[in-house]
Amino acid sequence: LGRSVVINKTTPAAETGGYYCDVCDCVVKDSINFLDHINGKNHQRNMGMSMKVKRSTLDDVKERFKLKLAEKEYEKKQKNMEEILGDVYEEEAKMNDYKKEKKAEQRKRKLIESLPEEEELDPELKAMMGFGGFGTSKKK
Repeated sequence: LGRSVVINKTTPAAETGGYYCDVCDCVVKDSINFLDHINGKNHQRNMGMSMKVKRSTLDDVKERFKLKLAEKEYEKKQKNMEEILGDVYEEEAKMNDYKKEKKAEQRKRKLIESLPEEEELDPELKAMMGFGGFGTSKKK
């Protein structure tokens, strides 16, 4: 920044202004032309790529269709499998919730059953024995 460089005919192409292509040893002035050069025939040929398009036969096309159909079927099976797994996980979650509720209900029932139940005695019998019940003598 802030320095100037003198460019003349003897300056290497890589040091001149613009975009430099190492493969073709050329300089292009702007990015649009550089992209056109990269995608062009000369650059592709210098990269060693064949510029000829292979002619497809009927068998090649049929084989390609079979391959695409098989891929589609595989994706459909995967999607179906994911749905099934999702349903299974959902069902397991419901079962776990049901078991938790059942267990909580059983605990509640056992707690209620374990509380001491006062047997109701006949009031005359209580009076005859001289006490009100078998509970504690402390007042509540």
